[in-house]
Amino acid sequence: MKKLEGKFKLTIKAIRYLVVSVTFFALLTACVPQNVTDIARNIGGSTPVPALPSLNNYFTDGFITSNVNDALPEATWLDTSASTPVASQSFDIVPGYYQYQLQSYCLKAGTHGPTSGSGYLVAPVVGTQGPMIQTILRNSALNLDIPQQDIQIILWTIRAGGSLLDMTPVRQAYMARLAEPAQIASYEALVSSENGIINQFAMGLLPQGVRDALSFYDSFRNTMNDVNATYADIEALAVLTGFVEPGPGSIDVAPGTWHSIEENTFMRIQPQGYSKSVVEVLKVAPFRLERDEVGRITVFQSGPYRTETSYYDEPSYFAGPDGTNYASWEIKTARFIGPEAGQDVTIENAGWILPSTTTTLTGSDYQEQMTRADYATPRAQSYLRFNRAGEVIERYNSMKERADFYRERYGRATAPPTQADLDNMVDLNHYNEGLEAALKGGGLPWLIDHFERQARALNYINCIFAGQCAPPGADEPIDAFRDEPTTVDPTTYIGAPANTNRQRIGQSPRFW
Repeated sequence: MKKLEGKFKLTIKAIRYLVVSVTFFALLTACVPQNVTDIARNIGGSTPVPALPSLNNYFTDGFITSNVNDALPEATWLDTSASTPVASQSFDIVPGYYQYQLQSYCLKAGTHGPTSGSGYLVAPVVGTQGPMIQTILRNSALNLDIPQQDIQIILWTIRAGGSLLDMTPVRQAYMARLAEPAQIASYEALVSSENGIINQFAMGLLPQGVRDALSFYDSFRNTMNDVNATYADIEALAVLTGFVEPGPGSIDVAPGTWHSIEENTFMRIQPQGYSKSVVEVLKVAPFRLERDEVGRITVFQSGPYRTETSYYDEPSYFAGPDGTNYASWEIKTARFIGPEAGQDVTIENAGWILPSTTTTLTGSDYQEQMTRADYATPRAQSYLRFNRAGEVIERYNSMKERADFYRERYGRATAPPTQADLDNMVDLNHYNEGLEAALKGGGLPWLIDHFERQARALNYINCIFAGQCAPPGADEPIDAFRDEPTTVDPTTYIGAPANTNRQRIGQSPRFW
């Protein structure tokens, strides 16, 4: 009998949920398109109502819980200081560095907004209303006529546990366009259950912090539902200003920290206040190299970008101001091939590269060759051609520092890459520098893409060293890497504040 009674109560509750949902859509009928009205009719029929989340913890923080503990892996090795991102409005990306200026939204009302220098991490969307929030943000880009402030008030209404029936008819109509019918029905049933957000009888049993939060959201809902309240009035409650101490669980994170979001792809979120964010995405470029018998790079290929290089047979030697002899290889020809028809150019007799400490020079040890007396006199022709002994010394010292750094990282890696990866890192650095020297004084605009691709290749090696990218298969042909676009969805990620007393920030695909 008790089991039947329980089933009966459950059935009654389900009916109440459906009644509330149908009532909500009936009120929308007068101000929404016919197709939404048809959807509303289906709520009682073929459109399923999802399982309802519990009220437990919803109003304390269950709405969106993404925080520093959910943050995706940091990519502290990723250095883009020498690169400039491409401003983009497409989320289908190939290897490259992209910047998006997106409309964003506060997802934690009653806290301090982002300020200049605030550290934000990239985290997945976690929380009971995560799927509906993502749907609203995603659909905002398909409904550009809906003002951003109205979308923000809708999100704040959901955050505060407010009934959608209490919103203005215009915002109810917006909501019907932004979210799925089943999501709206589930949410409205949740906040309407037991004739209120929380049973007043139970208030006295709640911790003081929870009661304070409930009291704030009650006041916040009343302000949002006040027809005389301006957006500034609502914003003043939702977005606090001034100094704020770090909250519980806060961590120290530098602004602009990169995070690994998916294979070979990285993101950082830099809020410009709560309503605008600069989101940058970098996709590294897998590549293949070919070397000659001496160990010099002769072919670099990544996707449709290819560089072919030949060298003079003998190395050049430069006597620096300190009396040290520095070796380099002169580039005889450098051929750049791009993805488009006609993008094929060859440069002659213009650049040079430094060998890594792991590359064989005519069969002898590199350090030994650097100190042999019979190489003390530099080739006059080379010295006059480049006249940059100081630059050679600077580049050599830089190379030594990089090699030492990556050897140290190589030595402590939990799953160390191969020695070839280390050689590629050092040699590709100098290969890039040599090719840049070859193009000094001019070049074609499309060649910039070549060097950006090579920079992304260096990022890829760094990624392998950090254990966040898989090395390419040794048996893959040199042209195996194609530029297959992948899609990045900004609504999938939350800007989680390093200071937990600041706002969470949701990104939309709408641009400002």
